Amino acid sequence: MRALAPAVLLAAVLPACASTRGFFDRSEHPISEADRENAAQYLDLSEQELASGETWRAVERLMAVREIQNLPPELRLRSEELIDRGAELLQAEAEQPGADLDLLDELWGLDLSPRMRARAGVRYAERLLEEGHRVSAFKQVREVEEELPGHGERARAGRVLSEAGQSLIRDPGRYYLLMTYAARGAGALEFLVLTYPLDPACPAAYASLARYYTDEDELELAIARHADLLLYHPSSPEALSSEAAIPRLRLDRLERAEHDRSELVKALSEAQAWLARHPGAPEEAEVLATEQRCYRMLAESDLSLSRYYRRTGSSFGSRMHAERALSEATQAEDSARAAEAEALLSELGPPPAEPAETDQPAGDGP
Repeated sequence: MRALAPAVLLAAVLPACASTRGFFDRSEHPISEADRENAAQYLDLSEQELASGETWRAVERLMAVREIQNLPPELRLRSEELIDRGAELLQAEAEQPGADLDLLDELWGLDLSPRMRARAGVRYAERLLEEGHRVSAFKQVREVEEELPGHGERARAGRVLSEAGQSLIRDPGRYYLLMTYAARGAGALEFLVLTYPLDPACPAAYASLARYYTDEDELELAIARHADLLLYHPSSPEALSSEAAIPRLRLDRLERAEHDRSELVKALSEAQAWLARHPGAPEEAEVLATEQRCYRMLAESDLSLSRYYRRTGSSFGSRMHAERALSEATQAEDSARAAEAEALLSELGPPPAEPAETDQPAGDGP
């Protein structure tokens, strides 16, 4: 078979005005039978172009060769190896200081191997973040994960999500009038903890999410994120503060609705367990205050129940709750509620006398 000259090969695959960067529409330049017969020569020419620095032109040609049907396996393998080599060279060029950001965008858009695409896509996200495009960086990592789940650049992707998310969630600003940067940051950190649960940045992400939801008055979500932190990262530095925050947030939530005694008891148990495990920790004063607050709210709940039972004529129920309220108010060092409980007990009078015990069995006697 007669070999074609390099100039003829170039014209056969690329239009005369093809750019050295950016792809032409191959549907307008279909590969002919002659192209198929000369695939090996095209690969040789592409290799020469890679060696001479015409990297984009070589990669474009290789992409066209890849579409040739029924290539011999050795040529198919060689074309893929050359595409990877070209992508490596372009990647190195894109990572040079001051390199055009669009180069990484175009690399990400190429039909490369999953390994090379992931590398280009995550590096593009890193560059977006470096240039201050935090929301775009988050979106780019999400796109990489959606298109290439389980890719090999997860550690770098996690760092992008963490840095972008932590910066955004602390930003009080808005964009497009209604959108808040903090909400975008929460989205980035939620994506981080869901997609990369073992990333070392996850504990700090959970802590930031819990603070964000607390500020947004989404207390259920705040409690859930603190609980997730304790479940998945119990040995992290953030765990101590999360454990201390949960009972306090339970009380904050209960003050917005009817007191749920079971939740009050749960919060009290959590606070007391924390105090038993972490004596002298920096958050001790906060948790002691939470414990006293639990007792005050429990006392208020029992006082309310005692008044209810007194109105309905159940002196036993009224007395039981008043006595419990007195004990709880004393624990809380709440003199006002303790005095109210004592007043209720005084109004109820002394408890009925217990029946006297006797050694004789009940009956008519001898």
